[in-house]
Amino acid sequence: MLVLETDEPHPDTQKEKGSFGEILNELLVDAGEAHNPKLAIETAMQYIVEPEGGQIPKKDEIMEDIHAILITGSEWDAHGNDEWIHKLMNLIKRESHEVPI
Repeated sequence: MLVLETDEPHPDTQKEKGSFGEILNELLVDAGEAHNPKLAIETAMQYIVEPEGGQIPKKDEIMEDIHAILITGSEWDAHGNDEWIHKLMNLIKRESHEVPI
């Protein structure tokens, strides 16, 4: 699973628990272990808020072994006019038929 991080946790939380991607990875791995039969879950994480140094992946940069994409919530407005949000929306539109989001 590819986790696209659109925000960062509070600094105290991040220091204690890690990024949103790391927190989700731990929860998903634990859920896979508790499942019967067990599920092997692996996550790749990418911070995507471009004004803060992140980068939206291009379709051809998403590895073939990615079977799902999870996008975290954030303080950003999904209907905003920020260029990186438009890039993300275009990625979602293109990927939605190939990879569950």
